[in-house]
Formats: sequence, C-alpha cells, structure tokens
Amino acid sequence: YYGVMWLGMRMVIMSTYYFYKIYYILWPVVLGITIVLVNRYSEKLRGKIILGLYIVAWVIIVLVNVIVKSSNLFPEQKNVMKNYVGIYFDQNCLYRGAIQAYCNFAKEQVEVVNEALKLEDLTADNITLIGNQAFSSTNLININIPDGITSIGDGAFAGVGMANITIPESVTSIGKAAFDGCSNLVSITIPKGVTAIKSSTFYFCEKLRKINLPDGLVSIDWKAFEDCKSLIDITIPNSLASIGEYAFDGCKSLKNITIPNVNTISDRAFRDCDSLTEVVIGDGVTKIGKYAFADCDALKRLKIGGGVTQIDAFAFYESPITECYCYATTPPDYSYGSIGGISSTAYHPFYNGINKKVAKLYVPERCGSTYRASWWGQEAFNNIIEMD
Repeated sequence: YYGVMWLGMRMVIMSTYYFYKIYYILWPVVLGITIVLVNRYSEKLRGKIILGLYIVAWVIIVLVNVIVKSSNLFPEQKNVMKNYVGIYFDQNCLYRGAIQAYCNFAKEQVEVVNEALKLEDLTADNITLIGNQAFSSTNLININIPDGITSIGDGAFAGVGMANITIPESVTSIGKAAFDGCSNLVSITIPKGVTAIKSSTFYFCEKLRKINLPDGLVSIDWKAFEDCKSLIDITIPNSLASIGEYAFDGCKSLKNITIPNVNTISDRAFRDCDSLTEVVIGDGVTKIGKYAFADCDALKRLKIGGGVTQIDAFAFYESPITECYCYATTPPDYSYGSIGGISSTAYHPFYNGINKKVAKLYVPERCGSTYRASWWGQEAFNNIIEMD
C-alpha cells in the first residue's frame, strides 16, 4: 500500500509540473482521503480504491492544466516570460535567459542553474528588465545589453568576471550591488537617464579605473564605490546633491577630487584614499561629515568653499594637510568628538593629522582675527593668513 501511495503521489507531482500550485492544494486532500478509505474498507478493496482515487485526481489536474495553458488566466506570468532575462527564483519559478521554467524538483533546479553558470556570452534581445541577481556569480565574459532595457536589478551582475560592459542609454535605473565584486571590470559609462548610484553598486570592483558619471546624477549612495582600489579619477557632476557614507572609502588610487554642489559629504565618504593629494570642496557644500577624508596619507592641499558651515570631528583625521584654503567669511563650526568615550575640544576635524606649527590656513580678507579666536586658531592652525 505504501508503494501504491508513493506511485500516486509521483503521478500528482508530475502532472502539476506546469500549474505547480495545484500540488500544494491537492496532495494533502488526496492523502487524507486515502488514509480514511484504507482504514474503513476491507483489505481486498484497499489497493483498487487507492489506485482509482489517484487516477481520478490525475485526470482532474490534467484537465485543469489544459484549461490554464489555453486561457489567459495568468497574463502576468506571460509578461514576465517575455520581458525578463536571467536566472531568477520566485516561489519555485526559475527564469533563465528569456525562458520560463517552473521547477518542483530540487534536482532539476540545480541542473538548470549549473547550465546557466557555464555561460560565457550574453546577447539579450526583446527584453526590458534584467532581474535581481539575474546573472550573479556566472562566468559571463562578453555582455551586450541592447537598447530597450530600462532597468538593471539588484545584484544583477554581482561577482561576474567581465572586463567591460556598455549600458545602453535606455537604462534609467541600476539596482543595489548590481556590479558588486566584479573584480575584472575596468571601465564603465553610466547612462544619462540614471539619477542615482545606489548602495554597493560598484563595491569592490578592484580593477575599475575609470567611470563616467552623467549630468543629472543626483545621489551616490552608501558604499557605492567602496574599495575600488584602482579608480584614478572621477568627475563629480554639478547636479550631484548627496554623497553617502563610505561612498569612496578605500579608493586608494584616487588622486584628486572636486566636489561642487553636494549639500553634505557624509561620514567616511573618502576615508583611506591613500593617493589623494588635493581636495576641492565647492561653495554648494554646507557640511563635511565625521572621518570624511580621514587617513588620506598623501593629502596636502585642501580648499573649502564659502558655503560650508559645519565640519564634524575627525573629518581630516591623520591626513597631513599643509595648505588649507577656507573661503567662508564666518569660520565653520565643528562638533568635537570623543576617543575611548572621552570627549574633548581637542578632537577637532584636523586632529592628529596636521602639524600645527607648519600648516598654513588661508582665509578671506579681514577675517583673520575671527579665525584666530575660533577653534581654527586655538586648536588647529598657528599660521593663519588673509588672502588678497
């Protein structure tokens, strides 16, 4: 009887390959009825009753499948099949390429995924979306994304080994961690319609040397370019309004940066940029966060725009600045920090970086006395010079 029950359940499972949700509804019903009948009727009738019951169940499900396939009951699934590309799981549904497969067996899922992981080339046609984790950790080398795609999902190409990728101008959205860990990626151009580089989008792309950011870009989010150790130069567009925490942390090859109109440079945004020699902060910036440019071992020259009103503690911690130009007529304030739980006014933005006796601070004309009376003169700089 257990053998007959097993055979019947396999029939139910196989018959639900397409319309898989019927399986979850029907099998407990069939199993329950079977147990009741086995306990109620005589031994001679048990096998026939069980077998007949499964045959009837199988016929019903086959009819349901035929109706579903020939109808338009689930148009959204057909749209997904047409417009989605990649490897994507959703309630036991797996999408590979532009092909949709419903898998109820772990073995079949593994076989399809393993096949996908062997991909080396991708040419995607007739799609509009690349889904979340679509080609994450595959062996793609050559990628041709055609015009018409509007969105690249979260983690879509994370961990992929391609060296270059061209993103078409039709793309307006790139998801979080979309290219996270693409260790061979050398250069990339962001389309003009993209307004945000989301968190971890290019995290640890350690060979990325060049990236073109479009005019119209509004935000660079948390960890967007963290540990892009080969990034040499990047131009911040005038449209950029915010730079998130850790955005360029660990970009050890970055040599200089000009930040024009960003409202706030967030905490640790450019920390540990070892090759950074000059920073120009534009008049549109109002606040510089904690450790924003800390541990920049080569930073010698700093220009701070006239719009800056606050610089947080340790902003330039252990960065050996020798020349600082501050164009604000009112000395920017600061919130002093703490070390080991102990707060002190000595923990100013330039703490443990500049040589107070050697470093020079240049300030607007007739503002020297104001700066000398503030923390700038009391804690950070002995040499304060008025600009002509």
